[in-house]
Amino acid sequence: MRPKQVQVKLAIPFVGEISGTWEPDEAERRAAWELYVELVTRVAVVQLGPAEGLLREALSSLREVFGITREILRRYGPAVAPKTAEQEISFGVSRGGGAERGAATIAGGVASDPGRP
Repeated sequence: MRPKQVQVKLAIPFVGEISGTWEPDEAERRAAWELYVELVTRVAVVQLGPAEGLLREALSSLREVFGITREILRRYGPAVAPKTAEQEISFGVSRGGGAERGAATIAGGVASDPGRP
């Protein structure tokens, strides 16, 4: 049984943090799963030792996340956009890429990194 509400905390260095309660609908669940799979399967999220991997590969992999996030948002469209001020957290990006009418966004947090392409 899936929980109706999920406590969310997304911290991005040099950008900030999004935290609160998220009540995802089915479209948001699917979009979030797609983004989750992309994030956890990237070399950029694995700590590399001094003689392991290449920094360029890690950064290139991380850079690809921005395009993938945009693709996911296009695929799901308005179904994942912020709905009301009462909904604290939403998956989609609001106008301006941040909080709109008090709604923080998960994809907006991922796509708002100052290093994004």
